[in-house]
Amino acid sequence: MAQSIATRNKSKNIRIVPLESDLKNLSDIIVDFEYTGQENIDFSPYVVKKPWGYEYLFYECKNSAIWSLCLKKDAGTSFHCHPNKKTALLVLKGKVNCSTFTGDHILSRGDVIHLEAKVFHRTCALEDNTWILEIESPVDKADLIRLSDNYGRKDKGYESLKDYDKISERDDLIQITPDNPEDRFQNSDFLLTKNIDDINAVNENELLAVLSTSSKLFESDSHYICHPSAEVFTHSTFKKHREALKRLKDLTLLKITFNDD
Repeated sequence: MAQSIATRNKSKNIRIVPLESDLKNLSDIIVDFEYTGQENIDFSPYVVKKPWGYEYLFYECKNSAIWSLCLKKDAGTSFHCHPNKKTALLVLKGKVNCSTFTGDHILSRGDVIHLEAKVFHRTCALEDNTWILEIESPVDKADLIRLSDNYGRKDKGYESLKDYDKISERDDLIQITPDNPEDRFQNSDFLLTKNIDDINAVNENELLAVLSTSSKLFESDSHYICHPSAEVFTHSTFKKHREALKRLKDLTLLKITFNDD
């Protein structure tokens, strides 16, 4: 089931929950699946080479990790799922087609798709040098099941150390850390904060990602919304839930401002 919410500048905020087809395919595979050891690696010093481009760890905290992906035109990820973690994909530059069992979802700069755990998906770049952010919670790079792949990686785990380059050899990439809470990348500004009072508003050219909290998100009437780690709020959804967000404990937030191209 897919749900779509649009802000006034037509940015997409789509949510996909697992279908019976997701669960059936996952149950057929997971019996023979074994972790490969990548769950214990510190990925922060590396750029991971992929057949479709490359990715690297953009930010990590206790509950969430953000990966920055650069994709070549007409290249795409495997058709895969994460059995235990939820994912939000956010387009920084270019255009992608995110395919799930619900169909194709065309996303452009500033668009977001939330993928609940167990949703199979494939992201294909429709333009060259496309950049997306992948926000995942909980942190577990080995939580990966590949159903199909154009590069022969079906049923294989995450890439091994032979596919890693040192990020220190690149001067064109940034990482957000507590020591570097503000920076600019791909014509977007990033602000990391633990205080929601620093976020007076989320404008129509901005998104707010909740990366960590020890609380669940409830409205004042005790209506449960979600566990907000790896949740991305737009102008309209932040305005709707701001008071509920203020009640969350141990927050880590990332505000993303999309500047004019």
